[in-house]
Amino acid sequence: MAVKFSVVVPAYNAAGTVATTLQSLLSQTVPPFEIVVVDDGSKDRTREALQPFADRVTLIFQENSGVSATRNRAVAETTGDWIVFCDADDVWHPDKLRIVSAVIEASPGNDLVFHDFWTVVDDRMVEPQATHSPNTTFPIFREEQVTLRDILPEHRVVETGAREFPAVQTYAGHAFRWMMLGSFLMPSTVAIRRSTFVSVGGFDPQFRYAEDTEFFLRLSKATSYLWIDCSLTGYRQAAGSLLTGNMYPTLRNAVRAVVKHCLDDPKVMAADPQWVSRAVARRFSRFAYYCLSELRMADAREYAWAALRLNWRDRRAWLVALAALLPAPALRAVRALKGRR
Repeated sequence: MAVKFSVVVPAYNAAGTVATTLQSLLSQTVPPFEIVVVDDGSKDRTREALQPFADRVTLIFQENSGVSATRNRAVAETTGDWIVFCDADDVWHPDKLRIVSAVIEASPGNDLVFHDFWTVVDDRMVEPQATHSPNTTFPIFREEQVTLRDILPEHRVVETGAREFPAVQTYAGHAFRWMMLGSFLMPSTVAIRRSTFVSVGGFDPQFRYAEDTEFFLRLSKATSYLWIDCSLTGYRQAAGSLLTGNMYPTLRNAVRAVVKHCLDDPKVMAADPQWVSRAVARRFSRFAYYCLSELRMADAREYAWAALRLNWRDRRAWLVALAALLPAPALRAVRALKGRR
């Protein structure tokens, strides 16, 4: 039986990109079962940009509620077997759904499938395989010296019938242990079984930032993940930034998520307290380092010491804790010198 893909597109102030996004979804060699777009109270001309697609996609307009509530609203309108996410500034490879469908049919026991992606800055491809890049968006790969092939060890080759990727390498396994250290899923690369999405409660509306980090961390407790080692989504990245939007609340909420689902979960702590403490300490020290770089001294000190209380061997936390004792003008001078290099 063919897989019924319901594509979910949250849109906010996406007038300049959403038409290109929808064209890439409608140009799939295996068409989606349905496409649901929810405009989350855009203040630009997104509504006008969506009108030419009104006869081919389901359009919903709502007051601004945040991306979590928007994705949940879109999923509630779907009727397909699998939910596939795509943000309103990203694009898909024409054979994405063909390849994902072949992988799902070859591995029916998996509830979440994701894949690699290419990054786009100013309409120019920067990284053809972002997960493999030394400049990867995900710090866990650099800091822990691991790859997705290490994290998800169950290897399989799947024949797809696609022209560019006639066969793909897939890797599967349980990822929760590693998700504590850092997320490595980007929403526009993910397909999830609809029943699984509903069973875990969808995205948490209380997370307007790092909502994907919270959701995929929570989900990884309940199900295994399968990764396809080829780039099937183009991710539009802001020039000069690893994160689009507001970085401070995004990183802060990522820390909040790992506290909620790891430190504050007695079952998780009891299972492997040493690993959990080390993993959460890494999250704390990473955020502390960012706060130091932004001269948010109180936050830098708070999270550096929180990291050290969990793992006194965390060298980055010691670096931040000591550097945070310096006066702000001295740190500004150091940052200025680094900027000239």
